[in-house]
Amino acid sequence: MENSNKRVEISVVNSDITSFDADVLVLKYAQAYYGLDHLISN
Repeated sequence: MENSNKRVEISVVNSDITSFDADVLVLKYAQAYYGLDHLISN
């Protein structure tokens, strides 16, 4: 097996997501859309 030096960086940031540059956004779904998930899903 070849050794791969690929790295993944995970950061938890307290910021305004609507003005934050990110490749991936993970949100928790809680039976309905509330707050940020509602804003982002529209």
